[in-house]
Amino acid sequence: EAQLPNLLIVSQVVLTEGDAPEAKVTDIAQLKIQVAAAVGHKCERCWIYSEEVGRDAEYPTLCPRCATVIKTGK
Repeated sequence: EAQLPNLLIVSQVVLTEGDAPEAKVTDIAQLKIQVAAAVGHKCERCWIYSEEVGRDAEYPTLCPRCATVIKTGK
């Protein structure tokens, strides 16, 4: 599940069981998909929406991953 956002090129993925009122039925049995806006703020560097953007006081517009890259150069 942790790799799904990268695989699907989206900011967040949440897997749940049960019916979602706004879910769309797919051609795959038992699979329904609901699309919604991601939670959080947009990272200025990678454009991923995350609730963790701004946790680094030195880089308040970046997510933790991007802040680490800027700090370490890696």
